[in-house]
Amino acid sequence: MFVFPQSQAKLFFTAVLIVVLCLGFTFLAVSPLAARGKKLNEQILKDRRLLENITLEIVEHQKLAEDLARVESGRKQIANMFPAREEAVALVQGLELAAQRSGLTSGLILTDLEENSVQGQEPPAAAVPDGLKQIEQVPFRVSLEGDYRQFTDYLIYLEHLPFVMETDEFSISAQSSQESEGGPLQNTGKGTAEIKGFLYIKSNTTEQSVPAANSEGEGA
Repeated sequence: MFVFPQSQAKLFFTAVLIVVLCLGFTFLAVSPLAARGKKLNEQILKDRRLLENITLEIVEHQKLAEDLARVESGRKQIANMFPAREEAVALVQGLELAAQRSGLTSGLILTDLEENSVQGQEPPAAAVPDGLKQIEQVPFRVSLEGDYRQFTDYLIYLEHLPFVMETDEFSISAQSSQESEGGPLQNTGKGTAEIKGFLYIKSNTTEQSVPAANSEGEGA
């Protein structure tokens, strides 16, 4: 039978005790710390994902605010394209300025339904533009005189006016002359034109809500 010497037995038991103490320390101290560290890492990852989501939402809100600002700016631009009746003089000035810049001799006639009614004239039936609310049409007629290049410049100026207009008719006639009686007609390079169309302004008529009548008050 093999027997450990007394000194070796003490060393053996000391080593075993140290191993047991290390295992106990690992189980009692290190394991909870590792579990706590694992939970802490999970919480950090969770908070990081939450922070990323919040950052994305902030970016989306900023884009939405920019889109709303562009929509509001576009709405104001569209509203400015339809001036009120009191500001309709800007439409006339725009047409006259286009003729002046192109070098044409022009004459402008507006057919304002409201003014005709005030003057006692029988106004024609008001045309309601499709898809437009609170908007009136003001017919106009412009007579022009000049050369073909000036007519082209005038149409370009009309295209870039900052308000809405519609051209319904456009007619042009060439001017000719004779050098001698009975001679052939020669084109002078100039002509006359007439443009008929519509300008658009905000309507003064608004819908007003009528309160419901009180039957008891009427009976009284």
